[in-house]
Amino acid sequence: MKSFITALIIAGLIGVGSFFYGEYIGNVADEFIGYNNEIRELILTEEYSKAELEAISMKQYIDGERFVLAMLTDHANIDNIERNLAELCAYAKEEQSHDALAKCEMLDVIFKHLSRNYNLRAENIF
Repeated sequence: MKSFITALIIAGLIGVGSFFYGEYIGNVADEFIGYNNEIRELILTEEYSKAELEAISMKQYIDGERFVLAMLTDHANIDNIERNLAELCAYAKEEQSHDALAKCEMLDVIFKHLSRNYNLRAENIF
């Protein structure tokens, strides 16, 4: 009986931890998406210097969350975000709207991937 209760407690802790883990990843992904949407709007209105500043702010946010993200997600995802964000900054600086918008779309896919693939769901378990 003690083993069963211990197993239930452990399962409960895993469930609660997974919930908070998923909430954190979801909140970070939403924050990333918000930054990315703002950058996209600035590029569409040809405010490239503001878009570049927003991308730098996004990079600073990523740097602030790096420690926790490195523990919770795949390092390749973080590297991929940083690489695409660096390219986005360069395109915004050079006022290359088509390339910058393409990078925004790529970042959207990555951010939505974070939110979907790191939540506790049956499809992610099986």
